[in-house]
Amino acid sequence: MEKLQKSGSKKILFYSMLWAVVYISCLLIVKKSDPSRTLGVVISFLPTITFGLFIYNYIKGVGVMDEVQRRIQLEAVVWAFSLGLLLMMT
Repeated sequence: MEKLQKSGSKKILFYSMLWAVVYISCLLIVKKSDPSRTLGVVISFLPTITFGLFIYNYIKGVGVMDEVQRRIQLEAVVWAFSLGLLLMMT
């Protein structure tokens, strides 16, 4: 079980780093160059796809956690969601 959780956390880390790299790359490409409208839309959706992969693997990782780990993750999600909403409102 421990080995499964470690490999799952490595996957989550990989997909989170992949999302961050793709997001920053796409942001810089759109800001620095002036892509056509179609290319700009395609470039702007690439981070969405990688973020979807990250969320999918994160949810799979939560599925193999025990009760205490799930509660910790739930509390972290509640805090993150609340702070995210607060940030959007300011």
